[in-house]
Formats: sequence, structure tokens, C-alpha cells
Amino acid sequence: PNEEERAERWKTLVESGETEVKDKLNAQTLGRITNGLSIKNIDNVYALAKVKKTPLDLALIKNKKREILETEFSDDILRVTVPQFGFDYFGNMENVKKYMLEVRDNILKGLLRRVPMGILASGPPGTGKTFFFECFAYECGFNFVKIVNPQEMWVGSSEKRMAKILSALDDVSPVIVLEDEADQSEAPRGSPVGDSGVSNHLDQMKFEFCSDPKRRGKVIWIRITNRPDLLDAAYKRKGRTDDHIAFVMPNADACAKIFAAIFKRYQIPTTVSDFSLFGEKTAEKIYCTGADIEWMTLEADKIAGREGKEKVGKKHLMKMIESWKPKARPEIIDQQIILALEEADEHLNPDGWEKTLEDVYKRQFERNKLNK
Repeated sequence: PNEEERAERWKTLVESGETEVKDKLNAQTLGRITNGLSIKNIDNVYALAKVKKTPLDLALIKNKKREILETEFSDDILRVTVPQFGFDYFGNMENVKKYMLEVRDNILKGLLRRVPMGILASGPPGTGKTFFFECFAYECGFNFVKIVNPQEMWVGSSEKRMAKILSALDDVSPVIVLEDEADQSEAPRGSPVGDSGVSNHLDQMKFEFCSDPKRRGKVIWIRITNRPDLLDAAYKRKGRTDDHIAFVMPNADACAKIFAAIFKRYQIPTTVSDFSLFGEKTAEKIYCTGADIEWMTLEADKIAGREGKEKVGKKHLMKMIESWKPKARPEIIDQQIILALEEADEHLNPDGWEKTLEDVYKRQFERNKLNK
């Protein structure tokens, strides 16, 4: 059924008043977000809510769509992810969280012109790019899928798999699509790949799909990369990728929020009520990421356990902060920070990004002096 037919069916069901409807859903919105469901599927969702005596909400609809995806794509070319955490568990990027919730609300309201066609998230590894958009998918109540490399050894098979993927995304929209390490799967045109043009054919299929205005607000394609400079400029142009968000090392305030979020996510008991001091000490390390803070927290919990303590104390956490050392070469991380911040949209940059960029340039200047 088309959107109008779905909305008409929902109108009949909702007006029956046999179950409560949540998330500010009305018949028109339900018709819009149940793309890919048959009339029978819609009746089943409503009947399930009625039998379980639970309100009809986004979660029930998402689960039904996930069943369809998993049944249709048993060959694992699409990985359906079920996010477990929302933005309350992401302790940073407050301005971007607010913006992404606006995107969600615009989709639900049908104001699709206000929704980006695609988003590019760039920055060093461990800065929370993938987890942020998993949290966004949770907040939306939409399905969240990760693209698997469709290439096969047989002539024509890769193109058929890609066509099947793209068709599925249309069927289950609105959907959030995550393409991790996009710089490896989307090399600039003209790069030697040695696959008889298959990569170029697949790229062209994605180019056409991602720039079709009919998909605005229905398929949000998220590209994740450490090296935005290696992506083809055609992917980064407005109309395919409208927003570019930089993820960089958190400042002291953000570090404190990340500590609090991780303790909450893992339900780790602690005697610490204020993480400000630990945020300051972590930020002084310069190259600490959210992933590093997660590691520090979990290791501190292990130390507390070895000592027979039920709660993580200040000394356990400080010990791990002081023992942390960067694993990657600082000059490489600095270059990734520059690339992310210089290409990103300023209004979506993290707090204090100007100071972050200034500090990176200073460190580069000092290295160049030493090399000379």
C-alpha cells in the first residue's frame, strides 16, 4: 500500500480506541513511517499492542520492520542493529544532539525539506562517531542498518546485491544507514582498484540513490571516516551530504560528562559524585578519546574488584588516568583533527573547537621546528 492507503488504515484502527497511541503519533504520521508494511502487517502491529495491553509506539513499528529486514536479507548483506542506548548515555556534543533531535521531529512531522540527505562524520578513531548515531537511531525509534560490502567474485553479482540493498532501504524507510570507514569503500574516482570497473558501477548506483530528492527524510545515509580528504568530492557535495560533523578529543567539561555517562551505561557503582577533577586530568592528556575514558573506567572497576571493593573510588580512577598513554602517533591524530574541523560545518562543531584547532597548529609548528 502507498502512504495514503496506510494512513487510511491507521485512521480506522486509531479511531477504534482499542489501544493507546504514544509518541504523538497520528494516522498521517503512522502512514508515513510504516513504509514497507502491508495492511496485514499494520493490523498485526495494532493487534499485538492490544493483546499485550501496551501502547502503540515507535518501538513496536521498528520491531516489525526489523523482522521483515531480517527475513528478506538472511544472506547478511544488510545488518540490522538494535541500539540499546539513547543520547543520555553519550556524554558530549550537546549542540549536535539537539540538532539531531530536530531532524527526528521534522521526519515525524513530515517536514522532510528540513532533513539532511546525508551526514558525514569525521575525526580520529575512538571519538564516538558510530556510537553517536546508534544513540540517534534509538532516539528516533527508526531502524538502523549497517551496509555490508556487496562485492562478489561473479560477474554482475555485486551490482545485483547493491540493487537489492538499495531497494530494501526504500521499502523500510524511514531508515538510518551507517557506512563505517567510508574512505575505504568509497575511494575517489580514478583511483586504481583493479576490479574491472565494478567499484565504479557500485559508486554510481550509490551516487544516484543518495542524490534523489524523493528520498530526503526517508533514508538518512551516515558516512563515518577518519580521513574525509580521501572521499570522492561527489559524495561530500551538498545534496548528497548536507551536514559534516567533526568528532574530536573532548575538553575537560566533556570528559567529565563522558565519565558520568559510562558509569551510568555500565551501571558501575562509585563513590565519585563529581567527575570534574577527572575530566580536567584526562583533558590534560591531549589525545584521550571517549573510547579511552571508557577503558579507564572499566579498568578502574577491575582494580576496585581486586581490592574487594564494591564501588570504584577516586584513587582507582586517578590511577588509570595517570597510567594512560597514547597508542597512535600524535602527528597522525593531529592531522585527522585538522581535516575534521576544517571540512565540518561550524555550527555543528563541539564547544571550544577554535581553541582545539589553535592548539593543534601550535603542536605542528613545534614539531616542524624540531625537525629542522
